[in-house]
Amino acid sequence: ISRENIEGKSDFDIFPKHEAQIYCQKDDEAFLTNKVVRNVYIITGSYNVQHTVETKKFVFHDSELGGLICGIDTDITKLKAKQNEIDLINQNLSKIVHSKTQELETLNKKLVKIAYRDSLTGLQNRASLYLAAKEYIETHIIDAEPFALIYIDMDDFKSVSYTHLRA
Repeated sequence: ISRENIEGKSDFDIFPKHEAQIYCQKDDEAFLTNKVVRNVYIITGSYNVQHTVETKKFVFHDSELGGLICGIDTDITKLKAKQNEIDLINQNLSKIVHSKTQELETLNKKLVKIAYRDSLTGLQNRASLYLAAKEYIETHIIDAEPFALIYIDMDDFKSVSYTHLRA
């Protein structure tokens, strides 16, 4: 808006009534609080094009004129459009991250099963035994409880397995 189009005019001469009322309310708020009042508006510009505008209003104190309302309007229409694009991209990324996290959790569960179970029998393997023993020992050391651990290693278990355990 050019200077000639606004000089000597009120908000009601420039903007639709409902928009001008909001501007006046924010002017009053700045006068009453004597603080910077910030707000974001959707205003109708020339050719009925809507713009997103950030307004900062404050009172300027002059020794001769007293308090004068000052306002700085910044058209942030393009900025808001870019922020909306970024928000949409972030939402899509969050969905992808969530999906990939679920996939990783599923794969990690499978890896743990592979790492601690014998593939042929499905029974716990040596790594599982070491982990369980370590946890058991640590728990009993912390609780200062006595315990005993018996470990039996069978030589030639494979031959016993083939002879007695296979059908």
